[in-house]
Amino acid sequence: MKKRTIYIFIIVLVLISMTACKKKDPPSSSLGNIKGTVLSNEGRDPIYGVKVEVASGSIVKKLETNQNGEYSTAVPAGNIVITASRAGYIAQKVTVVLEKNAQLSVTPILLVLEENAISIEGTATFAAGVPDWSANVYAEISIMDDGLKYADMETIKAGTLKTSAYRIGGLRRDRNYIISARAANLPGDAIKDGPNTQTNKSIIRKSEIADPEKSTFTINVGPETNALVAAIELYLANTGRKLNDDGVDADLDAIQSAADPRQRAIELSTTTVQGTIQDILGEPLGEATVVIVGSNPQKSTVSDIGNGTFAITEVPIRYQSVSAGKAPRYLTAGQDVLELVAGVPCNVTLLLVPNPAVITGDLNAAAVLMADNSSGALSGWLTDAFSYTFLGVAKDRATAIAELPAAYVAVYPGPDTTYQSIGGSKTNFSFGNDNWTMRRETTFVRCSYRASGTVQYGNKRWQLVTLTIENEVRLPKAPTALTVTGGDASADVGWTAPVPEDAEIDGYRIYRTDTATKPADAAVPIGSTGIGSSYLESSLTTGRYYYWVRSVDEYSGVEILSDYSLPKQVYVVNALETVQQFVAYALAREEDSMTGMLAADFKWMPVGALYSSTNKTLFVYDMLEQFGTTAPIACRWDLQLSDPAFSRSTLGGNTTIKVPGSLAGRFSDLYPDRTRRWLEVLETWEVSLIDGKLRYFNAGARELYPGAPTAFTCTNMSTLEEDQIVDLAWQKPNDPALAGYRIYRNEANDFSMAVEVANVTNPASTAHSVSYISGKQIYYWIVACDSYGEVSAPSTPVLTGVPNEIRELAENFLNASYREAAVDVKKYTTVDFYAYLLKSQYTLASYCNFEDFGMPVAPPYELANYRVLNQDPAVSSSTGGDGWNEIRVSDDRLRYELTFIVKGGGTICTWSGISCTNIVVQIANVNDEWKVFAANFLN
Repeated sequence: MKKRTIYIFIIVLVLISMTACKKKDPPSSSLGNIKGTVLSNEGRDPIYGVKVEVASGSIVKKLETNQNGEYSTAVPAGNIVITASRAGYIAQKVTVVLEKNAQLSVTPILLVLEENAISIEGTATFAAGVPDWSANVYAEISIMDDGLKYADMETIKAGTLKTSAYRIGGLRRDRNYIISARAANLPGDAIKDGPNTQTNKSIIRKSEIADPEKSTFTINVGPETNALVAAIELYLANTGRKLNDDGVDADLDAIQSAADPRQRAIELSTTTVQGTIQDILGEPLGEATVVIVGSNPQKSTVSDIGNGTFAITEVPIRYQSVSAGKAPRYLTAGQDVLELVAGVPCNVTLLLVPNPAVITGDLNAAAVLMADNSSGALSGWLTDAFSYTFLGVAKDRATAIAELPAAYVAVYPGPDTTYQSIGGSKTNFSFGNDNWTMRRETTFVRCSYRASGTVQYGNKRWQLVTLTIENEVRLPKAPTALTVTGGDASADVGWTAPVPEDAEIDGYRIYRTDTATKPADAAVPIGSTGIGSSYLESSLTTGRYYYWVRSVDEYSGVEILSDYSLPKQVYVVNALETVQQFVAYALAREEDSMTGMLAADFKWMPVGALYSSTNKTLFVYDMLEQFGTTAPIACRWDLQLSDPAFSRSTLGGNTTIKVPGSLAGRFSDLYPDRTRRWLEVLETWEVSLIDGKLRYFNAGARELYPGAPTAFTCTNMSTLEEDQIVDLAWQKPNDPALAGYRIYRNEANDFSMAVEVANVTNPASTAHSVSYISGKQIYYWIVACDSYGEVSAPSTPVLTGVPNEIRELAENFLNASYREAAVDVKKYTTVDFYAYLLKSQYTLASYCNFEDFGMPVAPPYELANYRVLNQDPAVSSSTGGDGWNEIRVSDDRLRYELTFIVKGGGTICTWSGISCTNIVVQIANVNDEWKVFAANFLN
């Protein structure tokens, strides 16, 4: 009989706060260790999940047994009371004596099944697939009773049958259970559902285990009952009931006997919530969102746009609340107690209260129509009894609708409208606004008023009942859309003039603050402009600034200012201050502060170096020497910031400062064995205008190196095999200290591994010959040398030596073309071959027609030039045939390009009436075979 581990554990977690009564742990010298096991009395099998309490005086340790029935803990020595309990078994209590520092093994505690407890056994069968049955599989069979879980686990050996026998005790006859069988390759996955676990379930009805003559019942589990259990679990989730609640058995019978258990479960556990959404006046509201509160996944719908009705089907009857909302115009409303009965529709009517927070928005909408009522929509925003009073003159509704758009071209409600309910009403509010502005059509005069009145909810909006305009103050409108661009110690402020254009505006005043707090109304501007839209402030120190702009209208000798625009902030960097601060830190030898001023991508050019460095530590050390005050100093500069030649320039987000300096000291300490050549000293500092960090530094003292020779070439490329020498030529650099040249070669395009093959000591030389190596590709380079012993960078390499198979392939292609042998041409070319005649392109098939085509001179032809392309096979060519119009798969494998001409010059081919003097043949490697990929006929 296979060894089984029988265990049960509680799913419902009870959180017990023990902080207030927690006592200090006794010293370790008074502790002892205690351990033991809990077994079943009937089979002496270990029991998993037994609750074990180990008490020593007032100290109580609460434990659970593991799958081997074991427990262990450390407690104060003395009389120890151990209590073991588990559902379905009779609790046991034992007392033992534990000595200090002792290790006590307690006699196994035997638990006896409760009277009338039953056992369930059987076989769990699994389908193929998950888990991996070629490895060991852990199978857990668990029986659920509300919050209790009874389980048995077994290991199925790799490659055996996909079944597991089980036996679980401690159950009751009068309960329904759901039994689950899980299989996984890891024990942790076998106790829960998941992607690595196969789970099968079945239902155990109390009627199946009711026989009083039996204490053990057989229940098998397999995939065939999964759908039924899923339907039952859906029913329980929708109703909020438990498996053994009153009335559940009848519904379980109906679900089990149904042809479609899931559909029957839905019918027994859901209903339809339906009804109408209305406003507070009883008018239907469409497009309101209706939600079953707490539903997961959410059950919701939108009310009908015409009549406000809605219906939400298959609502689980466990939910008890429904809400509706139509933000922002209406406040959310709901019904908190729904009496949902399965299959019986629940009718609901929800009234939405208008939201007073949108009064401002509705006033804005009405005000726009007061300026332009061409649509005739203004009347919809006014009640039938609307009255209007302007500067003490009262007008009725009809007069106001007629005169408002005629008298004013724009009406702007102020941003701060206050409102309050009239007598606690939800539909009637009073409002006030101290900054309601209008512009008169005839004079373009803009005035500010105090607007007040009342609104009433109706027509699905807040309608004006009364509107009173008073306290006229003439003013312009503030500019909008401020922009501020930070420069080197400067800020460029821009804005948009008020819209619509106000002819009364005479200019603008610009203000700057250090915080986002609006300046006082009487604040002094930093500058002003006439009719323009920009202002540049310079000579700023590094810092964050806020800019504001006001429009100004000079009326009768008085400046009338608009309100402040919305502010715009900017961070300004003074690059010179940054440099001066860094030098100050260097003079004070504050290394951390110096390092903190360097950008993350900082680079610098060490003295005498060819390449920049990113070593910040070395730079700080170098600067401490450069600006040091102690001797001896190997090389030191003194900044001359007052020199007229000092300059600063900005490009993009960086400013470059160039500072003339005087070179102090000598470099002989750094280079004791030879004299160096140096350029003039001109320090260059680059400062980021984004964060004020130093991004680049160049000391300016540069050692002069000779320039590299140019136009380096092989002049006898076509006769290398005959000459057995390589004739090289170049143009010399312009350097009075030039002393000669060195020539290098290598079979790979790698100058670092090249070998010197010639030393030309005459600086006036522009040509030299070296020996030829037959049958190999050889790269050649040349460098210039000066009288100080320095060499230039290498020239562009020259490549010699065409592989025989490449040259033969190109010549075979040309020979076949000369003979107009289409079969042979196709043998040497790729399937996506193209021929190019000037800008015209021909496919392989078109080329092989040889229409109006002829090669007057028979091969062989002279190889005038060639080169190797895409030398690294791992790097794909991004330009195809190096200038061809088409890009094909073969482009990525393009390697050789050979140019042929007729010996002595002349026409090599005539095609479509065009005389061609050379043919460029391109060769690619396709499927490990060299093929002609393209041919370009040039005149």
